[in-house]
Amino acid sequence: MSPRRIKPERKLIGKIENPSELAETLKERIEKHKNKLITLAVVFLLIVAGVFGFDTYNASRERRAEADYAGIVKRWPEGEDASPKALEPVAVELEKHIEEFGTVISSRNAKLDLAKACFELERYEDALKWGKEVLNESGRDRSMMLLARYQVALTLEAVGKSDEALSYWTAMRTEGDRSLTREVEWHLGKGATRRGDYGKAVEHYENALRAEGTYPDEPLLRGDLALVKSRIVASGESIESGVGANPQ
Repeated sequence: MSPRRIKPERKLIGKIENPSELAETLKERIEKHKNKLITLAVVFLLIVAGVFGFDTYNASRERRAEADYAGIVKRWPEGEDASPKALEPVAVELEKHIEEFGTVISSRNAKLDLAKACFELERYEDALKWGKEVLNESGRDRSMMLLARYQVALTLEAVGKSDEALSYWTAMRTEGDRSLTREVEWHLGKGATRRGDYGKAVEHYENALRAEGTYPDEPLLRGDLALVKSRIVASGESIESGVGANPQ
């Protein structure tokens, strides 16, 4: 059985077989809709120009923000000049920078620096505000998230909210950044001591002593460790049994 042959429509064949008529028809249609076509072309060009212009403006704004921020950072007081009086003007400049460039990506650095400045100036509520804002904006930027989390944890410790700070120290321990291991383990040890979980406190303090770094220094860590061990002995437990008590 031979395949069925599909016959083309006669009207279409007629149109194709008369190219001059087809050309004339197209010409008439183009002329008829010329204004619409011109309008569409203009709109398209305006959209393209607008997108290009917006991107150019954003790039220019980002460069201006980076230059402004770099100038502020250079004025950050260090060494003997690091006093609240010298830091206050820098904090004011950072606030102005954020007000002007707060939507650009680089402004997160300025916000984190402002959190640090407010912490040094003992403006703890402002320090928490900016630190948490950076933490919320950090997205997948792990370094920025870690720095913001560290700043928030320090500030919470400063205002006596050690239990709330503990969740931040725990998160930093989970992330496994070696540069902060010593300090993080120390704070976790203090948290365990407050809870009366002396065995866990010993574990954290010993981890801190084994970790790299200079802060907290060894005498401070050994002093905290000795205090916890004395409490274990006073409770009638052995140091060995204390180390494994109440594992987390």
